[in-house]
Amino acid sequence: MYDPVQEVASLVLDGQTLLNLEVFQDTMDGSESGILFSILNHCATASGKRPFKRWMCHPSRSITELEERIDAGK
Repeated sequence: MYDPVQEVASLVLDGQTLLNLEVFQDTMDGSESGILFSILNHCATASGKRPFKRWMCHPSRSITELEERIDAGK
């Protein structure tokens, strides 16, 4: 049986969800201070920040992949 949720490797968070969770912008004042992305982002380069931002918008459904990302960031 076809199940579209099982067919995708990552979750998709729409713009409203990202806004409600204050992932990239504070809904009260529009600032980037104290938002989830700024708290978790410890990337030293733009080339590291881009995939991290993509992962925030499309988090993996794979526990193994998430653990590998965590280990790579240590």
